[in-house]
Order: sequence, then structure tokens, then C-alpha cells
Amino acid sequence: MVPTLGLPHLSVVQAIGIAMVVSFLTYHDTSDIPKKERSVGKAIAAGVAFVVMYPLIALLFGWVVHQYM
Repeated sequence: MVPTLGLPHLSVVQAIGIAMVVSFLTYHDTSDIPKKERSVGKAIAAGVAFVVMYPLIALLFGWVVHQYM
């Protein structure tokens, strides 16, 4: 038990899950190309990759971590 809050200790799987949720809910711009120099096609492709692929990868990684519970 955590003496200050009276809560149980976090397991490794729970800590990974919390880190994934925080990472998923915060914005990280990893583009190397400045936004002024992007073409419309590249901007749409980057948006689709962020909206579709990032949640799928997060779900896959979460499922793998869940298998170790």
C-alpha cells in the first residue's frame, strides 16, 4: 500500500497502460518538414496516418501488453 494515498502499488502492466493512455491523449508533432513547406497531399497523408494508424498501433501494443497480465 502507498502510505499517503492508501492505494496499492502499480504493477508493470498497469504502469505501461497509464503511460500509453497519457501518450495517446497528448499531441506529439514528429514531422521533420516545416508546416509551411508541406504540400496538400503530404498534409492529408500525415493526417490520415495520425488518425488511423496511431490508434491501431496503440491498440495492438495494448493488446500485447494485456496478454502478459
